Amino acid sequence: FHDGLVATSSPDGKYVITSPNMTYIPQPPWGRLSVSLKADGKFGMEDPLQWPQVYSPRSKHNWLHCMPRSNHPRHQPQVWASLKDEDLQSFEGILRILYVVKPSRLEPIRASLDELSAEVDALEQQKGYSQNLRWIQLSAEHVYARLSLAATKRDLILQFVATERQYCMAVAWMTWDHLAATIPPPNVAPVLHDDLMGCFTTDAAIAQRCFHIGIPVWYLCIADCLTARDIIVSRVGVQRPTGIVLTTGVYSDSPLYTGSPGPAQLDAINFGSMEYIDAEAVPYPTEYGCTPSESDNARPGPAVSSACQQQAGPSRAMSTTPSRTIPSASVRMEPYCQPVQHKNAGRSKFEDKPSPRIPPLLSAWEDALVNLDTSRMVTPPSGSWGFWVPEPALVVGPANPDRVRRYVLNWLSVREPWYYVTRTIRHRRAMFVRWWRAYLDDGLNPSAFPQASKARNLSKVLDVLAEIFDKNNINTKDLKPMWLGQPVSSVDDNLCWDVAWELSEIGFRMDLFMLNRALYQRDRDQAASAAERVQLLNQVFSGGNILHVASIPSSDVGLASPNLVERGKCLEGLRCLMKSWPHPPDVLKSDISLNAVDERVLRRVEKVIANFYVETFVKESGRAPILPRHCPRFAASS
Repeated sequence: FHDGLVATSSPDGKYVITSPNMTYIPQPPWGRLSVSLKADGKFGMEDPLQWPQVYSPRSKHNWLHCMPRSNHPRHQPQVWASLKDEDLQSFEGILRILYVVKPSRLEPIRASLDELSAEVDALEQQKGYSQNLRWIQLSAEHVYARLSLAATKRDLILQFVATERQYCMAVAWMTWDHLAATIPPPNVAPVLHDDLMGCFTTDAAIAQRCFHIGIPVWYLCIADCLTARDIIVSRVGVQRPTGIVLTTGVYSDSPLYTGSPGPAQLDAINFGSMEYIDAEAVPYPTEYGCTPSESDNARPGPAVSSACQQQAGPSRAMSTTPSRTIPSASVRMEPYCQPVQHKNAGRSKFEDKPSPRIPPLLSAWEDALVNLDTSRMVTPPSGSWGFWVPEPALVVGPANPDRVRRYVLNWLSVREPWYYVTRTIRHRRAMFVRWWRAYLDDGLNPSAFPQASKARNLSKVLDVLAEIFDKNNINTKDLKPMWLGQPVSSVDDNLCWDVAWELSEIGFRMDLFMLNRALYQRDRDQAASAAERVQLLNQVFSGGNILHVASIPSSDVGLASPNLVERGKCLEGLRCLMKSWPHPPDVLKSDISLNAVDERVLRRVEKVIANFYVETFVKESGRAPILPRHCPRFAASS
């Protein structure tokens, strides 16, 4: 294995780099790396998507040396060519710097992902379930779903590359799974797969195995180990990167990772490429109801400047407030929780009164809300949670039709940009009801509020957006309401039903996501892994992104489905998720699967799940939850 078709010396002269199956030697990742985003949304020559990296058997991505090159039949350049300005269209809304990818540009990617999904399904039927492969495939669907949503140009470029990365990783996983199981006999010449990325290695056994399988490999051995018996066909120079973007462009040159080549480098790139950056560079403010965990702060992510620095001048920096240290002698076993003061005036959020513009709640979840004992309800020590989306009754519930029209149009003016802010992985903004009401009443026009209190509430909404985008990029006038990609000028009951259903669906998903996140961080030793929890959430909610609804269903689906198999699958995902929460009911901890039970058992467990969710959410958040409803078409027919 010291023999090679080509050889050259390492940059420090200590190693000789050879290859038994390639006629050139690419520049190796050497020394202390500084990995940062480049202008095309990739990571230069340190990116396994476009340059060979050091193979590490200890890495959980020990199949990345099978990443497809641009000449691979599964990695078509016409499908994955970098996004250009002509592929984007400006999004007319409350933020002037948002864009969406044109549907025609996404069609070939959708076809590739559908083909990948079918291939993964077939492989699972043949060899059984692989959590790693399914996780990669679901990740590809998640980031693809973001491409049809409004975001900044930088984030769309990054999410486009992330879709390509997850797709290629799935192809690499399946390629390695196939090649590793089909090693040719020693007397048969290996077939070289020069359309795979290949790898560098200092392990002779790995070099030998890659050679026999036909994967491009470059072996680094100490120069003193070479002898006169070792055969080198020719000596060549190092091939430097060509066709790879090495400038940062609109991204910051702050490193995502600094250190030696290896597993940590690859993990940082994979995690960093999956996130929004413009909506995630700001710490989560504590007054909005949740704070980032230690794992969030430690998790690698792209170090970038804010969007406004790139597009509209200096940004507003935001600092986190240090926590107050309490002397151990003053710590009590019981928290200082205060009973919630229920006001007689106003609408009770624990009662779902029938409305001609709001679809009804699912019966099991409505019963759980009605049966909740609010007399013992207390406010959590950290304060009550806000709302990540406005309550449906707040938007379409007013009795005055003119107010309903104003509220709906103002919500639709901010809907897409707000979802962009809230759908990020680590930091999600929530607002209190009075803030939502201030915005819905008259948009983002502060002069419309003669009362100082209303003006202060409206300023909170502006502050949330200005934390990420400079105020110069916030459009406070001439807003254009949009619903599912179409402009809206009038409001009727059908639109109200659709808007109310989507707010309920997104609100329920967000509440569940954040509750699960809070409980997982508190009790992670006994909880499932974060990856397993996301997979369970995907089982509850179909589609690419659990925090996004692509369309309004024409019939009850998911948790509302009359089909016992479909509803049982969703409830089984919830059961498996919630059984790791603190103090779950015994029925949730049992081994029974809801995928194959009769209707009587399913309804009984459904009520237990709904009751346990509502009780746990109210205890943790200090407010009423947003719950799932029947789809508008079902409710209208009823």
